[in-house]
Amino acid sequence: MESLNALVAYYQNTGLGLGEIMNRLALRIYNYPLGKRQASEDDRGEFYLYFYPRLIRTLGRFQDRGKPFEWYFNSVLRWHYKGYCSRKRKEQIRWAAAKSVLFWELPDPASSLPAQALGVDPGETVIPFDRFGCSRENTCRKRILLLALKNARHLDDCDIRRISGFAAVEEEQLVALVERLRANLYRQELRLHRLYRRQNKIFTKIFLFQRDLLWEVDPEVKAQLALSLCELRRALRSIQRKIRRVRLHPSNREIAELLQIPKGTIDTSLYWLRRQVLDKEPREKTAQNTLLCA
Repeated sequence: MESLNALVAYYQNTGLGLGEIMNRLALRIYNYPLGKRQASEDDRGEFYLYFYPRLIRTLGRFQDRGKPFEWYFNSVLRWHYKGYCSRKRKEQIRWAAAKSVLFWELPDPASSLPAQALGVDPGETVIPFDRFGCSRENTCRKRILLLALKNARHLDDCDIRRISGFAAVEEEQLVALVERLRANLYRQELRLHRLYRRQNKIFTKIFLFQRDLLWEVDPEVKAQLALSLCELRRALRSIQRKIRRVRLHPSNREIAELLQIPKGTIDTSLYWLRRQVLDKEPREKTAQNTLLCA
């Protein structure tokens, strides 16, 4: 039978013979955890799947320096098994921590605007009059449309149908405007998801460090854990500040460019609409209406 040294050398030179090498090594990889302490039957398959992608790299790095490939292979196998056990232990700790930690999830956007989000009650008219007694219906409709576009991320089909009828805009046109604004916010939403994932990871590390600090008796290690814990808390506060700064509503400039109107018109319209709503409803009620972004 040809030696493993010759098979590995042939594979390194030609890229052929990998199947024969795997036939001779697969069973050794699969059975390696059996002789280890605290290894279960499931560890055989899990370690095999863990080590298999690394086997090609192992074959490529081998250099014949007078020692057989089996010696090199056993050394690499031992170190990779230590890495596998360390990774498995960390996963077990994370699973144990996840049972006792309330992880922060990305808040689900409201499926629709509240009934009074636009300051409109279905049973009454809100069309104001100017000081000369003339109706300002067109102005009010435009302001409602701008407010709806400002809250484009929260609109559903029912809201779009209702707002298109009130603002005298075709439903298809309003849907197209909303979709374009949502497309501009897509990157911000992805960034928010990434920030929340980083926040969860840091929060988990803080929980684990606090647990280690509680049970540690060595003063030097305890001081190092306390220093690392302070750095993690500082990183957590930084991530939370970034999360609060993520913009999830289209800017007035984006709406102005979409509608081909001056940005000042958007600013003024939303300002007076907000004033109208605040004058009509008590401030306590409007403070609770978090979806009214004007």
